[in-house]
Amino acid sequence: MKRIIPFVTALTVATIATLFTGCSDSKIHSPETTDQQLQPILEMNGDFSKTWTGPEQDIDAEKSISRPMNVIMLGSTPTSHPAISISHIDNMVYATSLDLTGPQSFLEIIDASNPTQPTVVSTLGEGIAHIPFRLAFDHSNDGEFIYISDFAANYEYNSYSFKVDVSDPLYPSVVSQVTVNGNSRGICVDGEFVYDARTLNGLTTFERADLEFLGQTQTFYTAIDVAISGDLAFVSGSRDVGEGNSGFAIVDISDPSNPITINRHSTVLGGSVGWDIEVEDPQGFDPETLAYMVDGHGLWVFDVTDAMNVVEVAHLTNFPSISPAYLEAVDIQGDKVFIAAGYAGVFVFDVSDPSSPVMTGHYDTDGFAWDVMANGNLIYVADNEMGVKVLAYTGQ
Repeated sequence: MKRIIPFVTALTVATIATLFTGCSDSKIHSPETTDQQLQPILEMNGDFSKTWTGPEQDIDAEKSISRPMNVIMLGSTPTSHPAISISHIDNMVYATSLDLTGPQSFLEIIDASNPTQPTVVSTLGEGIAHIPFRLAFDHSNDGEFIYISDFAANYEYNSYSFKVDVSDPLYPSVVSQVTVNGNSRGICVDGEFVYDARTLNGLTTFERADLEFLGQTQTFYTAIDVAISGDLAFVSGSRDVGEGNSGFAIVDISDPSNPITINRHSTVLGGSVGWDIEVEDPQGFDPETLAYMVDGHGLWVFDVTDAMNVVEVAHLTNFPSISPAYLEAVDIQGDKVFIAAGYAGVFVFDVSDPSSPVMTGHYDTDGFAWDVMANGNLIYVADNEMGVKVLAYTGQ
């Protein structure tokens, strides 16, 4: 029988539900159908209403199974508190953990060079606060750094973004922090710049070196996560005050000091938020740029090759053994998509045909899979109170 995890109950069901509760119609937004909260955004950035093309198909994930397992457990390590986000470089894994009594966050650095025996080598707790939802890793001539988004369960609070020096994994230290309008929820590093999704305040840009503020643009009512492709940022979220229509905004970041929202795309299904988004750049002779987003209605695949004409390519629903509301994170590696699915663990999909993803792997962890990241055939999972797990994908 699945264990009851108090942390997930408290955070996901109570905190997040409280923050995002609401309803909306299922129309793509235009000046006539936009709610009051989104109207100032449209006035600021223009009307980007588009005709919804619809997904090429809705796919029943449970019926798409070709090889139902193909994932094995190699090793795990406990963390000081429940693990909720994860990143890696080579064989070093970085996870954040959370003590809700503070709340107080911790950065756990894990040596996974032996994947059967991952070991926490240091834990940083001083100077990091609130709820660390996302991590981003940066390797430069200056050293190795982790950037952490800091989310406070209060929209009126302007939270921090942190830069942590992890060049010496035994002695990590906070070297910079910044707070601006909004509550940091997702973070990404690209080149010399840091991109931060800040709930009610859209996308914020910083210089990588010292987190100096550069610019900000409104995206949706809620901005949750961010992915970068070339001169464009893709910011997932919801178009309404609560869990309205999930979707994402596309932001021109060719001038990081002046980011400009150029398009918004909403799904037609209400009652959700776009929790995580990843973008796959064109590979080889394939000219398509594809975006993968998870929300309360499953996995969405979008063709974003033309930023002004987003096409919904596929939509996977009915994941086995779970409510899709617990799809928390997505990662892409080659033609495989890895999904952290809460109580149901981790799913792997073959997306060599993006219009028809096929489930090729699944592992039901004994915790709550908050975040996932692939490294070759290895899969790192932030598994809540069960710490960090190292899995291996054994499929083709």
